[in-house]
Amino acid sequence: MKTEVKNTKRAVRGNLLDLVIILLLMAAIFSVVYRYYMSDQGTTDDELRQASVTFRVENTLPALASTLAHADPVYSAIDGEQIGTLVRHPMATTASVISQAANILVEQGNGQYVRVDYPNGDRVDIEGVMSCRGIVTDGGIFVLNGETEISPGQVLNVYTEKTAFSLLIVDITLS
Repeated sequence: MKTEVKNTKRAVRGNLLDLVIILLLMAAIFSVVYRYYMSDQGTTDDELRQASVTFRVENTLPALASTLAHADPVYSAIDGEQIGTLVRHPMATTASVISQAANILVEQGNGQYVRVDYPNGDRVDIEGVMSCRGIVTDGGIFVLNGETEISPGQVLNVYTEKTAFSLLIVDITLS
């Protein structure tokens, strides 16, 4: 009779241990699924803030300035997603962007370098502004559309419906 009591106690202990292991496994699986689900959720539209992104396109053809018009959408060349909309530059008079003759470095006979305008106006530097939406992280980094980090000094390959170009981000100002 004692052997029957011992076997019953071992069975209960074994069943209890199995139950604890199963509960721990379920908790681990739940935490992995929860973390994946939370990281997969995108930023909601309520969290996005408007920002003005000032950019430059350096040493380019003058025709590019005439193809950039107010309210043109700007798309990322990497994934084709819209990253912003062109707005009129505050200092622009007739066009949406401002352009000026591109500067180049020229070596003088004495070995010194000087900046001079590109000859014949064949090349220009363009400055423009686009309106974008994004969030600002705790570290102060602007995240475009809640997905792509951008900062001044970064070069982005973009396109509009009329042209493709690389722009240099100069400034990001939250509205």
